[in-house]
Amino acid sequence: MFFVKSTPNEYLIVGHGGRIRNLGPAASAFQPSWATHVLVPSTQQEAIFEMRQESRDGIPLRFKGSALYRIVDPVRAARLYNFSAAGGVAEINTHIRGVCLFALREQVSHMTMVECMEQRKSTLTETVASALRPIATGGSGELEGANLSCYGEGAPLAAALAPLADLLKVSVRAMAH
Repeated sequence: MFFVKSTPNEYLIVGHGGRIRNLGPAASAFQPSWATHVLVPSTQQEAIFEMRQESRDGIPLRFKGSALYRIVDPVRAARLYNFSAAGGVAEINTHIRGVCLFALREQVSHMTMVECMEQRKSTLTETVASALRPIATGGSGELEGANLSCYGEGAPLAAALAPLADLLKVSVRAMAH
């Protein structure tokens, strides 16, 4: 027998005899030596993603974003992701990044630079959130928020923005490489 415990911000998930049980946060238990256990975080997690994509009008744009989530079904999360080596959150974050980048690339490739800048907090953020909702509701988590920033890169953006400076009410930074 060995003693296992979780902190108040972790679920203690134990498995033996073909069954997996959630003992909850701040739990402790004596486990037989053949039993397994993992700790699954109960706190809010953040997946950060970044990408470069040309808009429909050929302007290179850089996007940075984050998705906030919390694991609400730790048993399901433990079945889907490997928390035994503390890599479960990293696996979830990789999955979330892939979904976000795929959804953004698809949407941005059909939008102009001006549309991307004007709609980054509405259409583009909703694109990311919509892509993540099925994962959260059908998986083991709960999407708590999504955030997205859009930056133009280099001289093409500066040239494109010059005549539009008064029309755009968004924060735009041109970055040279």
